[in-house]
Amino acid sequence: MQTNLFYAVLFAGVLAFIGCGRSESPAVINQPFTVNGVVVEPDSLNAYLAAHRGFTSRGGEMRCAYSPLGQEGTRVFVSAVCNELVVVDGRLVQGSGMGRAAAFEIEVDSMRAKVVGVEVPEDGNRYAPSIRRIFPQSIWQQIFEATGRDRQRGVALAQYLRAQAEASLRAAPAGEVTRSDPTLDSAARRVVEFLRGNAPFDQIELSDSVTLSVSPEGGGGRATLSREQLRQLSAWRVRSGGRIFSLIPPSGMTKLTTKVGRHFNCNEQSLARKFPRLAELPHVGTVLEPANRTSCLQTWNMTFVFDTSSRPRIVAAVYDQWEW
Repeated sequence: MQTNLFYAVLFAGVLAFIGCGRSESPAVINQPFTVNGVVVEPDSLNAYLAAHRGFTSRGGEMRCAYSPLGQEGTRVFVSAVCNELVVVDGRLVQGSGMGRAAAFEIEVDSMRAKVVGVEVPEDGNRYAPSIRRIFPQSIWQQIFEATGRDRQRGVALAQYLRAQAEASLRAAPAGEVTRSDPTLDSAARRVVEFLRGNAPFDQIELSDSVTLSVSPEGGGGRATLSREQLRQLSAWRVRSGGRIFSLIPPSGMTKLTTKVGRHFNCNEQSLARKFPRLAELPHVGTVLEPANRTSCLQTWNMTFVFDTSSRPRIVAAVYDQWEW
């Protein structure tokens, strides 16, 4: 298969790249595209590719990164690497992986960009014809020719994914590191993308019921909703302190930060300060903000709390704000 051949070459390149001690990356990683004046977030492309073309062999999550190849109107083209990295005995272990070009179809509605489709090359003797069918002629050479720079780009993407997974592993407080830390981070990012309207509901992992909470400063309100209710974005709301809080992120927030085992209200802190019982469960703090944030009032902060199953599902979400 073309994908397997690419991946074998990729990891041979990783070893050679590390052995040479090179530190500079030739790849532009996860550079955003702009479609009809609206930014297409890299997380939405990577999450969509992982959900619709990814596969796993060790029960983990597949995470992707890309280098841009080009754009034609509402179609954007990338060279992507996707890895399944799981934690076993406190260290990262490689599971399944793939490296391939991908073509995404983007739809813009109400100044929001949404990924609505992805095409990837077919295998075997259909590989070359499918490249010519899916991608514009201007980028065929970048896909067909496995030049040294192309291999370095694949190596850089694989190293980036490993570095992100290692950062998630290090971020978990002592005593809370589990097999699922990179999985938790990926799961939290997918929920954020769903709430932003960039990912389908079926790609997020929710328990049969989820408790939505507002931090004590915002009134401490709670609402427990079924998984099916939460299929509708309008259901992600909580009545608290005489107000109704929508948990949907405002538009225009382009920078997403996540941290396993922590909570955010603009600034990073321990979830145990406000929700000690929830803090006993695996959780991921997330914060969205504009690229040029000038105030903590411009942040959206949510912590997702998971059960302890082998494929963690969200059981609670905590909405917080820097200044109520």
